[in-house]
Amino acid sequence: MQIQISGRKMKPSNRLREHIQRRLNFALQRFAQHIRKLHVQVRDLNGPRGGVDKSCQLTIFLMSGATRVLEERAQNAYLAIDCLVDKAATSIARRLQRKHDRRRAHGLSRLAAA
Repeated sequence: MQIQISGRKMKPSNRLREHIQRRLNFALQRFAQHIRKLHVQVRDLNGPRGGVDKSCQLTIFLMSGATRVLEERAQNAYLAIDCLVDKAATSIARRLQRKHDRRRAHGLSRLAAA
């Protein structure tokens, strides 16, 4: 599972990069064989004006060729990443479960037809 981190209108600090990698590895390790690459982009939306202005976008490239794009906004990048990682784990689990259910239903319908 390859993790790529970039910034837009801001450069992620080494501390933020380590936080992102640690959180992604911890939350998505169980799906590692299904994930080809993760791309995280951290953005400062409002610049010095303040407010809810940190945005994190996570693009998940799965081995099956599917792509998931998730985004979260928060007061700071750390909060945005924490929420985004939870969304990612749920999204991948849901996708893999649906895929499993479809395969199972297809296999059962073949058995019933025989």
